[in-house]
Amino acid sequence: MLLGATSSHASVILKISTSNPSSFEAQDIPVKSYLPKGIRPEDVINADGLEIGYDVKRDQCYVHKSLTLGAMASVAFNIEIEDIWLVDTEEIAVLGNRTDALVSDLRESQYSEVAVEIQENIRRKIDDILDRQEDALVFKVGPTRHIAAYDTNKEAVAAVKGSMGDLERFASVAAGEKELGQGFDQTRAAKRLQAQRVKNQILNFGDPDNQASCLVEESLEVERESIILESPETVLMKIQFENPSMTKRQIVPLRYSLAKEVYASDVIDSEGLKVGFDFGKGLYYVYNDSVTLEPGETKEFNVTLNNKWAVDKSRLYGLKVYLETLTRVAEDTPGLETAQEFGRQTLNSIYILLRQADPTELTENYVVSYRNNQVEVEDLRQSVGRMEDFLVEKKVAPEMEVLEQELLCLDSKTMEKGSKDSLGLSGILNTRRIRLLAGTIFRGKSLSTADTWKIIHYIIIFLGVLSGVFYFVNIRQQKSTMFDSLTGAFARGYALDRFREELKIAKGGDNKCSLLVMDIDKFKGINDTHGHAVGDSVLREFVIAIRKGVRATDLVGRFGGDEFVIILPTGEKDKALKIAESIARIVEGTAIRVNPQLILSVTASIGVATFPDDSTTAEDLFDKADQALYQVKKRGGNGAEPFGGNV
Repeated sequence: MLLGATSSHASVILKISTSNPSSFEAQDIPVKSYLPKGIRPEDVINADGLEIGYDVKRDQCYVHKSLTLGAMASVAFNIEIEDIWLVDTEEIAVLGNRTDALVSDLRESQYSEVAVEIQENIRRKIDDILDRQEDALVFKVGPTRHIAAYDTNKEAVAAVKGSMGDLERFASVAAGEKELGQGFDQTRAAKRLQAQRVKNQILNFGDPDNQASCLVEESLEVERESIILESPETVLMKIQFENPSMTKRQIVPLRYSLAKEVYASDVIDSEGLKVGFDFGKGLYYVYNDSVTLEPGETKEFNVTLNNKWAVDKSRLYGLKVYLETLTRVAEDTPGLETAQEFGRQTLNSIYILLRQADPTELTENYVVSYRNNQVEVEDLRQSVGRMEDFLVEKKVAPEMEVLEQELLCLDSKTMEKGSKDSLGLSGILNTRRIRLLAGTIFRGKSLSTADTWKIIHYIIIFLGVLSGVFYFVNIRQQKSTMFDSLTGAFARGYALDRFREELKIAKGGDNKCSLLVMDIDKFKGINDTHGHAVGDSVLREFVIAIRKGVRATDLVGRFGGDEFVIILPTGEKDKALKIAESIARIVEGTAIRVNPQLILSVTASIGVATFPDDSTTAEDLFDKADQALYQVKKRGGNGAEPFGGNV
């Protein structure tokens, strides 16, 4: 299958050919060729007489037909398809127009200056996208460079949307200020700016444009010898090609598919091999149409690639320092014993990743390990978010607490070195707590225009992340309605609202969505035997355990008592059942240490219901999942079952 160009910029030709190898007789030759990944039946403009099919397992279209070809006969087909490797210029125009409208709305606000700067940035990106696309049309540069330009443009479009999201948050806050009659409070913003700046410095450690925080520098000074943050910039992929014949010289084609993370621009040195794109697999590959091999000879090609498979250890280290700081706060706050243990366990997982060595040679095991690590890193980021939630539930502002410790760290640098060495960072940070006053943040200096702009920029980003709430007290109030105060899971009302929203999304996108309903087996006996305080500890540890079995996009909610739900967006029933069974095994294998003298083990029963297989309404799906849960209970618990029986 070959890709060619049409006279139109919006479509391409796939050339498919087949032949009868027999030189003596006619044969029935089945034609079947998969179309490029991402092509839908409606994207086929002209199938040239072939039928269009769809392979459900591969999630890929194909063309097919049965032919009778005479001896040595051949036939070719030209399949015209939409060029899906072009960004939508109409969408780009909409983004540009929306940007201009937002900037116009902000023209009379205090955010006008930063809005214009963002607008200019977006315009530059849009111009680059359109120029790159025009220069890399398939009939000008060929398919490989055409796809490579599309990959780059996809990332650029995402950046444009992110910048436009910043503008929308500015517009939202400006509208809120206007409605409430509120002006910009520099003192309050200064506090928030300083706190958010410190958090960003910690979490973005390793970014060349980011100044490292004192907390990170002090921590790294102690651990520099035990942790290496730098990863190799490139990796070597070795391709061996062998002539199995010990008597004949052979000239054969070589073709080797690259990993899905690799773009054409990531091939630094192909050692003479060319780079192509496999439209059927959606992967780049290196190739040579004629490699000469002497009898028994083995040739090795060393392809140098950009290292796309290294965990960003610098940022991971920043995540570690931030979580370490939150854990230290939890240790100083009564009632956060569960948070303390959760923080320590998460820190241990981070240290395991930080201490992993980075190979310089690319192997299949290395790629698989990297992909697993990426999932784990995302889970760790989610865990840090949960740690923040634990503190917020206790009316503790995480960023402000981190700011306190950062200022203590900076103050410690003015102490004599001997005293500092004797105390250590942890000792210094725990010697006293300081009261933060806005006047001390900028050392009594009046704010310049540049500082004011920065305050606006940081505070709006901060507020945008937290749904446009103006001040932290409002954030705490919002979280109190979102989260269950005991376990940190989402509250019943919020979970139900989210489930209804996920169903709307699933209906609109013709997707599936699953609901897991679960409870703790024989939980009443725990309360009756050990008391409600122990029962509360079990509930908290139960939530920590079940979160280990869910994906980053899944939502855990508490419905009351020991009953919980998990919402699985885009969750097929068989996948949902596997997740439920995995959670049941995780819970079964978790030892809950209530205190040194009391260690409990519990099990869970889980029912599964899926939209639209089982129902199309939230209430009925909950009822169906509850019925499945009851069937697990009838069998003695400790398991999972879908509504209607096994998948």
